[in-house]
Formats: sequence, C-alpha cells, structure tokens
Amino acid sequence: MPVTNLTSSWETKAALATGASDERKNKSGVGVLSRLRKSQQQQLRMCDIPKPKMRGLLASQIRRHVIIGSLFAFSNSLAYKVFVADKRKQVMRDYYLDYDPDVSLDQMRKHMESTGSWKPGK
Repeated sequence: MPVTNLTSSWETKAALATGASDERKNKSGVGVLSRLRKSQQQQLRMCDIPKPKMRGLLASQIRRHVIIGSLFAFSNSLAYKVFVADKRKQVMRDYYLDYDPDVSLDQMRKHMESTGSWKPGK
C-alpha cells in the first residue's frame, strides 16, 4: 500500500507504525518515507534534550563563583594561621621565655668593643 501524501504528523506516525513502504524514490534513490522516518527520529531526539537555561545564567555563575572563592579564601587563611602564624608566635614565645635583657646588653657591649665601633668612656 503506497503512502502518497504525508502532510500531518499523525499520518506519518501511522504510516511508520504500519510499516508501509513508499514506492516513490527521489533522485538519490532514497524513499520519501525513509527520509521522514529519519527526520522524525531526529526531531524526537531534539525534543528529548532540555533547553539551556539562559535567563539569569550570569547571575547564578557569579553567585556560585563568589561562594567558591569565599570558601577558598577562608580555607587558605585558616591554613596560613594554623601552619605559619601560630608556629611563628610559638617560636617568639619560646625565645622571650628565657630572654634576659641585661645579659643581651652585656653581649652587645662586648661585641661593639671588640669591633671598635663603641668605646665605653666616650
């Protein structure tokens, strides 16, 4: 049973469902029905793909990047405090626990006298 005029989509679906063959061929030798079948399959595939969200895309990207950047900055500052600043503070505390300024002054005077940059009588 040849399909002669496939104008509406329901007729196309009915012809595809019954398996009717089209005897008319175009110049390349491909039947009209096979071309319709391919285009219908492509249309069904295109309908399955969701449309991209374009409205508010920049605002949502900026919001996401601000949140990610804030978390990254906070984690880096916390890591710097724990691994660098706290260790430096501990080293300074340990140094000044047994620091004696009088002993340090005597050492400095001896060094300056030995280099000749300071004379005690002047």
